[in-house]
Parts: sequence; C-alpha cells; structure tokens
Amino acid sequence: VNTNLDLIHSNSAVIDSHIINDVPYMEDINFLTDLYQKDQFEIALVKVKQLISQYPTDSNLFYIEGCCYKGLEQFDYAITSFKKAIELNHEFDLALTQIGTVYLKKEDYLTAQHFLNKAYSIETDSPNITTIYHLGLTYLKLKQYDDAVNYFEQCLKIEPEHIAAINGLGDVYKEKSQFDKAIDFFKKALEIRSDFYDTLFNLGSCYTSIHRYQEALNYLLAAQKIKPDYPELFNELGIFYDATGQ
Repeated sequence: VNTNLDLIHSNSAVIDSHIINDVPYMEDINFLTDLYQKDQFEIALVKVKQLISQYPTDSNLFYIEGCCYKGLEQFDYAITSFKKAIELNHEFDLALTQIGTVYLKKEDYLTAQHFLNKAYSIETDSPNITTIYHLGLTYLKLKQYDDAVNYFEQCLKIEPEHIAAINGLGDVYKEKSQFDKAIDFFKKALEIRSDFYDTLFNLGSCYTSIHRYQEALNYLLAAQKIKPDYPELFNELGIFYDATGQ
C-alpha cells in the first residue's frame, strides 16, 4: 500500500470555520497561514506559541500548533497539541481528524480509527472529505477491505476525481490480488494526474504480478524519474529483475 497520506490535506485547511473572523489576532492568523502554505513550519511555530501565551484557552491556536509540528514530522508534539485543542473544544472535528492522521503515520491504526470515527460522527450533516479518505486508508491498513471501499466510494460521491481515493480503491484490489480491477483504478487515477508517483509504482507492481513485464518496467522507470532514491522502488525493481531472470 503506497497511498500518499497528505495528498488531499492542503495546507489551507489550517483556516476554516472554526476560526471566526472577529478574533483579535486575525492578521496573525493570515500571516501564519501564509507561512504554513510555504512549509515554513518552524517560523510559524514560534509565532503561534507567542499567540498561545496571550490566548491560552483558544483551541484554534493549539490546532495550528499541532499542524506545524505535523509538518515538521514531530508527531508526538503534534499529538499533544491536538489533544489540547480537543480538550478545549470536544467537538473540534478537524483536530480529531488531524490527530487521527498522525496516528496513521505512526502506524497505530486502531488509535487512528478511534479519533477518525469520532470526527466522522460529529460531521454527519456535512462530512469532511479529509476524514472520510483517511478512514478509508485506515481500514485498508487494517485489511478491513469492505469498510475501506465504502469510505473511498464516499469520497468519490463528493469529489469524483479524488485521485487519492481512486488510488486507494486500486490498493484494495491489489491487496486482494484482483490485479485487473486494481489496474483499472490506477489507470483512472493516472488519467487525472500523469505524474502521480503512487499510481505509477502501483501499476508497475501489478503488471509484474501478472507477468506483463515490459509494461511493468515502463511504469516503474516512470516512477523512478519522480522519486529516484525511494527504497520501496528499489525493492520493487529487484522483484521485477528477479522475475525476469536479470
């Protein structure tokens, strides 16, 4: 399974309806958002900590702090910040979703499932596609394939060209060794974005599995152009060359 966890989590998600327009630090929020979108997480973190010292009961600031730590891949600190945001606002669905995605990155799938399901239960009237997608990915990791398909298909009802969900469906069928069906989904994803590494890699892997080696090599080499030093790609190329006696 090689689905990009952050594909549909754009940095602009830091600002949403949870942050009202008349807060006294709105200019600071806009500045933080700009830094965050530019991946300047360390600078944003310094600023948000200054704001937290002024507004220590504002759940939104702890949420942004968690997003900055997540961007820096300091996942334990991110969890602490998101938990503080949730402690201050028990219905903070975005914080619940983001802590779920962090546990997903830490490969603690049952804890990820717990937080993502809590977010989903809050969002029943207006489902958040980020929550839905990551639930699909969590169930895929747990090998609960019917549930994974359900959530990925929910994503596609909201956004028919949701490339990560389409790729996720391909992953489900790849794991179930239904390679022809997996290839159909991966090719659909490739029509949307021709340079999506995950899809190129998965197509190469599928074609190796069904002994269509030239197509496998074409896709694997295309993936290598995007991520030339990715360990899993070397592993897959090794499988390919072993299968072809090279």
